[in-house]
Amino acid sequence: MIFDTGATDILDRRHAKRLDVKIAGALPIGGIGSNVASYGLARVKTVSIGGLTLVDQVFGAIDLDKIERVEDADFQGLVGYEYAKRAVVTIDYATRTLTFTKPADFLPSTGSQSIPFAFREHTPIVSAEVGGVAGQFELDTGARTGLMIMAPFAKKHGFWNRYTATPETTVSYGVGGPSRARLTRIVTLKIAGAVINSPVAELATGTSGDSASSHIAGNIGGDILKRFRVTFDYSHQRLWLEPNALNAAPEQFDRSGLWLSRAPDGAFAVGDVAPGSAVTALRTARSLRARSRYEIHDPRQTWHTDRHSPARAREPCVDLSASRPRLKNQSTSRDREAAYAP
Repeated sequence: MIFDTGATDILDRRHAKRLDVKIAGALPIGGIGSNVASYGLARVKTVSIGGLTLVDQVFGAIDLDKIERVEDADFQGLVGYEYAKRAVVTIDYATRTLTFTKPADFLPSTGSQSIPFAFREHTPIVSAEVGGVAGQFELDTGARTGLMIMAPFAKKHGFWNRYTATPETTVSYGVGGPSRARLTRIVTLKIAGAVINSPVAELATGTSGDSASSHIAGNIGGDILKRFRVTFDYSHQRLWLEPNALNAAPEQFDRSGLWLSRAPDGAFAVGDVAPGSAVTALRTARSLRARSRYEIHDPRQTWHTDRHSPARAREPCVDLSASRPRLKNQSTSRDREAAYAP
């Protein structure tokens, strides 16, 4: 399960079938992307995480198959608000642990900073400054990236002209399907007294879905939150941030230019190729195409751990900056040598 502060309880339809949980109804549900998914309702007798058991819970049931293939992880669903409203939740990204504490027993750790937040429906919202511009930002532990700036906010404050950004490309995938943005680096992100220097920012370009919302400035996700020991106290609407060993580390971003997911047969599917990226920079790699499937052959396969919250499985990827893996197009049986990332 993914612990997602921006989510009510969600159950994958296939897992519901395995548990013999009945699904009723069909409602529309969206997300950051522009697509709309079908959402049913299911009642689950008990849900238990770390000794905290919830009884007779209503879950939304959707098909998470495509998200699983993007993350290359088998998970059954998402939990968030129903747990967080009952207990103080601490996420220790450095030790990859999630702790539930009774609100009456919670004592903030020395060195942590208290920050008030409000709610947008079930999602916590904080005041923050990005590049010196103030706005209201969602705190989303279920987001794989660090900082997304919604299209209306970016346009209103001239971010597309103010910052040098990459061409538009796919940056994430969720219930609403793929979301697209232009990538840049912002001078600073300030959340009260917490300052993050030179974070990678996604300037959303969508015209529908949450990324086109004018109600919030943006979304702060795992790549920012991982720099802290993060505590959510929903009952008092307080966020506690305690810097950890990752706090001063420069944020990195995959510069290969490939948006990959795992195809049902185990191959890698190329969902998008970023214009002007490392993959398109060399002539030998220009025939890589979106919507094609490849087998990646490389004994130096590595794991990225810095793009996920503790609840996510680590994503296998090829470190293009350290080797030249060969990608075999399954439809043409032709091999191509991948380019170095700059």
